[in-house]
Amino acid sequence: MSKYEYKNETHFFYVCRKILFNNGLKLSYDDQQRLQEITDSIYKFQKTYDDLLYKLELREVIKIFSYMLRSVYNFDELAETLEDFAFIFKRFREIVKDENVNRENYRDLYDEYYRPIIVREQVWFKKEKKYKQFTDEFIELQKELARDHGVYFLYDENQTLIYIGKSVMNLGGRIASSAAERQATFVRYALTKTKSDTSIYEMYYISKFKPPLNNDGKCDDETTIVLPELTFSKIYQIYEDVKYEVKQDGEVQTSAC
Repeated sequence: MSKYEYKNETHFFYVCRKILFNNGLKLSYDDQQRLQEITDSIYKFQKTYDDLLYKLELREVIKIFSYMLRSVYNFDELAETLEDFAFIFKRFREIVKDENVNRENYRDLYDEYYRPIIVREQVWFKKEKKYKQFTDEFIELQKELARDHGVYFLYDENQTLIYIGKSVMNLGGRIASSAAERQATFVRYALTKTKSDTSIYEMYYISKFKPPLNNDGKCDDETTIVLPELTFSKIYQIYEDVKYEVKQDGEVQTSAC
């Protein structure tokens, strides 16, 4: 199944048609053709913009439409529902094309279809017996990477590399849990083109840099193959109780508060 629970356009059309049939509407051939045109358009839109809509914190258009159909019990209601949805769909098409989204300009969408991304904002440190708050920037980073795959490097308070990890589906969430588990202070990451690349690059970098908290993939000798380097992000501070300054060369100066 896809992220949005339908195998393809035809499957989505059949589900929508069945919803109407179960509500007592027997569609003519022409009505079915019209419905399929709509469902095909919705499915293709969702497939294209699924990740973007998730990051915009908006519900799936494909689910909005099927939900609206469940309240349709006659052809007058169907016509009204299709007209209402046409306006909603128009607004969704506008927001995905907007390069600088101001949510106030799309208040109609966010009032009805807001779906917040839930991320961790703090973590319990057992040894210190206290919660540590993530920085606002790191909280936003979790949301931004919620559907991305890639590798990440964790560093201690002295900017020493301590761990290399990967995620093939929720890089932001994985970084947060891994940083808490290993009590890391800083992180940087790189996205990969495919999930298979993610696994390859994780083992490549572990073999190359041999971080102390990685157990698998480390050998006493050196690597002889060289992979094209990934493009890494800047270094992010994870917790609020550490101040640091990033120099131009990427070095990090830290001081505990």
